[in-house]
Amino acid sequence: SALTVAVGALALLLIWRGNQFSLVLGTALLAWQLALMESRNLWDYLVDPILFLLSTAALVGKLVRRSKVP
Repeated sequence: SALTVAVGALALLLIWRGNQFSLVLGTALLAWQLALMESRNLWDYLVDPILFLLSTAALVGKLVRRSKVP
């Protein structure tokens, strides 16, 4: 698909420039090729981990703030 080619090209460009985000894209592409998640949609492999990390950070931040209130 076009998204696969675009993400692969972006990952190669980032590798060439020495950007470590290429590891994230490469890992997502590899996981998608190996069908490690239930979905066959590449977009899920790219977005879901980021949403998980952001929501976990927000939850931890809220719990930390709540525990500091007297």
